[in-house]
Amino acid sequence: MKLQSKVAIIVAGAWLAICLIIFADSRWVLRANYEQLENRMAEMQVRDVRRAYEHSLLALQMYSTAWAVWDEAYAFMQKKDPKFINSNFVSGTFTSSHINFFMFFDNAGKLYYGKFYDLARSKMSDVPNSTLSYIEQNKDFAIHNDPSSKKIGILNTKDGLIVMSSLPVLTGD
Repeated sequence: MKLQSKVAIIVAGAWLAICLIIFADSRWVLRANYEQLENRMAEMQVRDVRRAYEHSLLALQMYSTAWAVWDEAYAFMQKKDPKFINSNFVSGTFTSSHINFFMFFDNAGKLYYGKFYDLARSKMSDVPNSTLSYIEQNKDFAIHNDPSSKKIGILNTKDGLIVMSSLPVLTGD
């Protein structure tokens, strides 16, 4: 074998070894960096979902609080006035706030008045029985022994997950 052939084989072997080392190293580095990037992206997405969830809860609580300390709502709880129902439980009330339910419970946790609005179909109906029976089985969510009590969270009902807020209805004073 000639010297030129031996040199060519040695150079080709060295080149191949260098390529394999670079390939293995870059694969290890890229995989580690990609996994770090993937983890950071997943953490950011979880943070975004958490912020959206917290924003949704805050918006619902603010909206519920406005109704809970409204003198007209308090008067409605004293005497079920059809005028209050007809003027306040209209489709615009539900669509502007992006909510599906309005439910008023008495001090014993029994439904006093409630309406369900299907935002997708723009249709008003009674609160589904499965949702009512869930709340009846979990009355602590609707009963408030303390005037400053606020309950908000996700209820897992047969109808699916429902983000719900519950506050005592009081006068604005």
